[in-house]
Parts: sequence; C-alpha cells; structure tokens
Amino acid sequence: MKKILSLVMCIFFLIVLISTDSRATIYEYPKMFRDPEITAMGGVNVAIGGTSSAVFHNPAGLSLMKRKYGFEVRLLDLSGAFSTNIMDFAQDMLDALDTENDTLSAVNDVFQDYMGETFSGEVDTIISLAKKHKSVGWAVGIFGRAALAEAVHQGFGSAGLLDVRSEEFGGVFFGIASDFYEKRLHLGADVKYVYAGIMDHTFRASELVEHTDDFLDYIKDEVAKYGGGLTLDAGVIFTPFPESFLNPAIGFSVLNIPEFKIEDQSGNSTLIIPRTFNVGFALRPRLLKNSAFLQDCKIGIDIIDITQNFKEDKDWGKRL
Repeated sequence: MKKILSLVMCIFFLIVLISTDSRATIYEYPKMFRDPEITAMGGVNVAIGGTSSAVFHNPAGLSLMKRKYGFEVRLLDLSGAFSTNIMDFAQDMLDALDTENDTLSAVNDVFQDYMGETFSGEVDTIISLAKKHKSVGWAVGIFGRAALAEAVHQGFGSAGLLDVRSEEFGGVFFGIASDFYEKRLHLGADVKYVYAGIMDHTFRASELVEHTDDFLDYIKDEVAKYGGGLTLDAGVIFTPFPESFLNPAIGFSVLNIPEFKIEDQSGNSTLIIPRTFNVGFALRPRLLKNSAFLQDCKIGIDIIDITQNFKEDKDWGKRL
C-alpha cells in the first residue's frame, strides 16, 4: 500500500513541477485535500456537506447527500493551480545546472535574475464512490495532494538562497453518517490511512550543483520526511428546521484524531496537521425549486481550528 501511495504522490509532485496556471500557495492552513467546488465556496463545508468531500471537513455531511441522485462517482477528479513564472524558473535552473563550465556561477546568475520572486503550485485528485440510502450516507475513495512553494532571496554576500517547502499526501478513506430525529440531527465519522511527505529546506547554489546527479535520492534520504498512519474524524450537523425556507444548519467537527505526525530518519516526529475543532453555520434557502441553479443555493461560514492548535500561524483570517 505504501509503495502504491508513494507512486501516486510522486506523479502528483511531478505534475506540480511541470504545470502552470494561476497563483496558489501552501502557506495557508494545511489540508490533506482541497476540493475545487468547496474551494470556490471559500472552503466552507463544516455545516453544508452533501458530497464525498465531507470527510475532509465534517463527515456528518455525508448524510446530507441527495438520495434521488443515486451514486456519486468521481473518477480521477483532478484540479490544480500554479504560479505563471514557475516554468520559466525551472527551465532556467535546468539550463544552468546543465552548463559544463562554471555551473555554480550559472546557478547564482539564475538566483540573481529571480531574486525576491516566489513560485507555487498545487494539484489535488480524488477517486471516490458515495451513496445516500434512506437515512445513511457513506463514501469510500482514494485521494492525493501535492503542493510546492519556493522563494528566492539574498543570502550572505552575493550568494542567493532558495527556500522550498513541499507537502505531499496520499491516502484512502471510508466515511459513514446517519440522520436522526426526522432528519434534524446528523452524526458521522470517517477513517483514513494517509501516507505523507514534507520538505522544508533552504538550498544553497553549491548544494544544488553538488547533488545535480543524485538530487532525488538526496531529497529522499537527507532532506524530506516521509511517514504514514491512521487518522479519525467525527462530526455533527444540526438542522433544526429542515422544511423551512432558509433551512439553517449548525455544524461541529473534530478532525485528525489522533494528530497526524511523521518521523524522520532519526526518529524525531514532526507534526504535519494538528487535531482541529471546527464550527460552521449555513443556510440553504429554497429559492426556486424548478431552477437547476437556485434550488440548491448554499450560504455559510466556517471557523477552522477554533482552539488554534496550528501553532505556526495564529491568523484568524486563514481560519474563516
């Protein structure tokens, strides 16, 4: 299983390196997977649910899938976002490393050309099957995510430095939820096996030149950290007036039980994604039942990690 997930993650990472589109960054609140539909709604999903992506926000949302739609099938649902300058930088760096004479000077010249610039990219994919029965909804699938952020800045003297942070996630999941009390109370839980890799490193020009021929092995053996494990999620959604016009909902979820950590070659553990307590509020106004666009309108707001277990950043703006 680990070999399969590692292969999937490598493919995602290569896509990040060779693709280009709009801007993105992984210096946001960490996620194992980003659904493009949920991202388009501002990442709000704690009290909304209704799709298999609920397992990444609040598994209770699986019981809010529409039974009349039958199975929800997602086959290699792929999305990505990338800074427009990442390919130019990558190509110039490859050309510099391919220089036969004075490779170090060529790499430093590239650093100088891109001094102060940042590069980023991410790609997400999911393959899943989900269904809502009379009162029970479930979802099973495999997911992957790779994200990369780089920044070129001035080091000591005239030498440049390249800060690189990358995150890779691959895993399988199963989630189940049920509604109670005339569809007013929704309870759910899911389990995931996740295999992840993380790299947070500052490269010197001499370091890149020295490891030109064994760069991937160097990253794997000396720089990046890899590991896997089980994680659990649980949640509840309360819809007090399911037949009302506004159809309000309040959601609460606990994600990453236990916290997801990996260990380096020395046995030192690194926290990748902390346990989070999340709340959300949503409205689903029934505007026009015969309109494909307005009959499923959603309005909501989430607060992620209300206890601020993510120690690297206390910004409440990233939690909304």
